[in-house]
Amino acid sequence: MTKRLKLQFADDKGTKRMISIDNPKEGIDDAGVNQAMDEIIASETLATKDGKVSKKVKAYIENVETQEFNIR
Repeated sequence: MTKRLKLQFADDKGTKRMISIDNPKEGIDDAGVNQAMDEIIASETLATKDGKVSKKVKAYIENVETQEFNIR
């Protein structure tokens, strides 16, 4: 099973932008996620169609399970 850290941001108009990070380090906590999101906002490198992101919306870990099928 693969884990993904999902971070959602918004610009001043409320347009949202999500980024996904595959296989985040184990033991990541609220403080670490908040710090990383603050740094992303401060870098001014992430934007939506309406402008640079300025707010944190939500963050969560997603567990992804892959099931392959036998096709011929």
